[in-house]
Amino acid sequence: MTAIVLAALFAGAPPAAAARPPADIRVTVTDVGGATDAGLADALARTLAEAGLTASPAHRRSDDCADECVYVSVRKLEDRGFLVEARARRAVARMPVTLGPTASSFDQVHALAIEAELLAERVRPPRRRPAPKAQMAAQPAPAPSPPANVATDADERPPRMSPYLRSSTAVMTTAAAAASPAPALQTQAPPPVAPTEERLALNVASMILSDTAGDLFMKGATIGLRLRLTHRLDARASVSLLHAENIDAQAGAKLDILPLALAAAVEVPGIPSLRLGGGVEGLVVGGGDSTGLEPPWYWSIGLMSRLEHRYAIRSFALMSSLQVALHPKSWNTAGNAGPLVTVPPWTVAASLGLEFRIF
Repeated sequence: MTAIVLAALFAGAPPAAAARPPADIRVTVTDVGGATDAGLADALARTLAEAGLTASPAHRRSDDCADECVYVSVRKLEDRGFLVEARARRAVARMPVTLGPTASSFDQVHALAIEAELLAERVRPPRRRPAPKAQMAAQPAPAPSPPANVATDADERPPRMSPYLRSSTAVMTTAAAAASPAPALQTQAPPPVAPTEERLALNVASMILSDTAGDLFMKGATIGLRLRLTHRLDARASVSLLHAENIDAQAGAKLDILPLALAAAVEVPGIPSLRLGGGVEGLVVGGGDSTGLEPPWYWSIGLMSRLEHRYAIRSFALMSSLQVALHPKSWNTAGNAGPLVTVPPWTVAASLGLEFRIF
């Protein structure tokens, strides 16, 4: 008899390796430039799963839940800000989240998880329980359906925020209040608009030019245009107006230089405000003496490398740069009719000025 009971129990038990239900929350995270942040998406999905929800990163699961899914997307903004959006069918809810400077990565993930759970509850489509067959057969006629804005017993209430996330919120708020007078989590009512990057900008700066030996020292102004090619790459064109430099005081020889430059710069990884690049520099060179004899001007072509820093201040930016150029003597058109003085092969230039957005 005991053997028969045990056999019946094992036959009625479900298999242990049952298939897991499909995830009903899909998480995606993108940075300021639009690239996917898989690490933060995995951490956010894992935190939601630890809170009792069924969540997974969108890049690890196929779209197997159709309209049953709630798609949560997190987009990074500037100044430690995030924009959390939950979408289900035609319902969309958004909420910005701003973290204080003292917030850690743990605070960041749990703050985003709290906001994602609240928005998911707001847009999640209601689910109805199927009525028992006995009750359906006993009822003579279906009851009139209630208005759309009235909840019924058949509607399943959205789950409340889990106690785990509530305790995480209390711990995070207490730790931030003890470390700094400003709270670590701040929310704003209107969603911020992501700043659009300029495509063309004008820069005006003061410039000094010298050689490696220290015999040449010229100063003046430079005007340039910057064209944004991609998010990390841009091109620049500039012209400099420098005062003539007296090279030989006894002979009265002076040197005139008009630099024209065309360069490309790329963003240094990890430092968005710093760019490194290089290009071609052409110098229109001329000179004369105290007698007024001025040989014809000539071109001197060279290669240059450039390092620049850009600090954005609202509608304009403070820009500084340092460049080194090489002009071989064989790369000029002077010939035998050149000026009394020539440009040194190595030159160093530094500039400091402002950059204004055109569009």
